[in-house]
Amino acid sequence: MLAKFLEIWDRWHLNDMKAGTAKQEDYLRSLTFPGGDHYTWTLQVLEDAGLNPDPEDGYRYGSAWPKEEVPESVIAFLEQLPGSPITPAWV
Repeated sequence: MLAKFLEIWDRWHLNDMKAGTAKQEDYLRSLTFPGGDHYTWTLQVLEDAGLNPDPEDGYRYGSAWPKEEVPESVIAFLEQLPGSPITPAWV
């Protein structure tokens, strides 16, 4: 349960503060960051992949904070977590 929670946390926390579109973020998750300046690396790999700007809507990575809706299955998992005497729970 904890491993699933951490997986969800890594993928969905601060969901309303993504620097890229869903397509850009999915592509970045498929890569391994080699270290160094993350933002410069991100811009370069997205450009090399033809994803900056995003070909569907012209969005340039980092120019705003797009929102990606959290799937119902993730919300359902979080809602079924057991209660905790610690506040805030699970963080």
